[in-house]
Amino acid sequence: MIRTLLVRILPFLVPIILFAVWYFLARRRAGKTGEKAPSWREAPWGWIALSGLLVLALGLAFFRFSTGASPEGTYVPPKYEDGRVIPGHVEP
Repeated sequence: MIRTLLVRILPFLVPIILFAVWYFLARRRAGKTGEKAPSWREAPWGWIALSGLLVLALGLAFFRFSTGASPEGTYVPPKYEDGRVIPGHVEP
C-alpha cells in the first residue's frame, strides 16, 4: 500500500499540494493587507511544473538504483509446472 502511494499517487499530488499551499498563503496574505485575492491564473506555474519534473526525476533515480536484479544473471521466464505457475526469476 505504501509503495502504491509513493509510486503512483505522490508524484501527481506534489505539484497540486504546492499549488494549494501557495494559494492558501497568497489568499491569507491578501486578507491581511486588504489586497485583492489572487486568481489561480497568477499561480507560479513554472515552479509547480519544475517541482513535478523534480519529483519525476527523483522517482526514476530511486527505482533505478533500488530495484531490479543483477544484469550479469540469466533470466528464466515463468513456467507452468505441476498445476502451478513458477514466477520468472534471474539466476546468477
